[in-house]
Amino acid sequence: MKRFAFILTLCILIGTACHKPNPGDKRADIVTVFGSAGTTDGKFSAPRALEVDSEGNVYIIDKTGRVQVFNRDLSFKYSFVLPDYSKGTPTGFCISPDNQIFIADTHYSRILVYDTNGNLIHSFGQYGDSGGKMIYPTDVAIDKDGNIYVSEYGKNDRIIKFSKDYVFVKEWGGAGTEQGKFQRPMALAIDRRARLLVCDSCNHRVQVFDLDGNFITSFGSVGKAPGELKYPYDISVDAEGNIYVCEYGNCRVQKFSPDGKSLALFGEAGRNPGQLNAPWGVALFGDNRIIVADTGNNRMEIFRLE
Repeated sequence: MKRFAFILTLCILIGTACHKPNPGDKRADIVTVFGSAGTTDGKFSAPRALEVDSEGNVYIIDKTGRVQVFNRDLSFKYSFVLPDYSKGTPTGFCISPDNQIFIADTHYSRILVYDTNGNLIHSFGQYGDSGGKMIYPTDVAIDKDGNIYVSEYGKNDRIIKFSKDYVFVKEWGGAGTEQGKFQRPMALAIDRRARLLVCDSCNHRVQVFDLDGNFITSFGSVGKAPGELKYPYDISVDAEGNIYVCEYGNCRVQKFSPDGKSLALFGEAGRNPGQLNAPWGVALFGDNRIIVADTGNNRMEIFRLE
């Protein structure tokens, strides 16, 4: 792999600015902006998904079909390229408790599994609509027992559960607007209460299930006021159970309590530091910080909540 002797902090200092708070919300400060448009190391072409592993390494997938990995200090570490991306690139992935990388290879109807050195070690799934087959997988989540959950849209708009040995267990959902149904489920997260959170993007809400697929609750409705959502595309949960939802349509991230109460809004449409353009991803990054895939601006932004 071609590597460049460069430290991202050289391009980090695009600027540091304070976010303009929404009325009544808690303030979020921008810590860092890094990256810019490009295809070389440390640059991005529409970054669409990101995760942070247990050691603080940051993994970012963009539309060039590559996964770039950065150290905790945001210096470039290495990259690897997916087997094929001519049909399109992934929209989501996760890192398992044992630090394997599970990528929802959306346009190839499969899940790719890598080790942390970028070696492909397994893949599963094939095009279809029953028995563990999938059409457009969007994200992956893994519980403490190693069971695998895949969100999918296309014909079915559902969640598929596999065992840790990649054996199909069950599925639930289906296209619709009623509780337990989905319109393009885009992202998954599992909280400390063993609840599966689903970004039901085109229904503009987050649905909550137990790990057997039983509906528990939901929160959010279409809009831009606190507590409302517009195309939630990604979700992350902190150690206290607070929920961070990346809103593609509202160009912001919204923080919710574990019971779905809006706690803070930050980000707004634009291209300046602290502003976002069609963001796709969010992940926890260190203590009281989040990192956001500012997709339309071809960069990443890190915010700290006070």
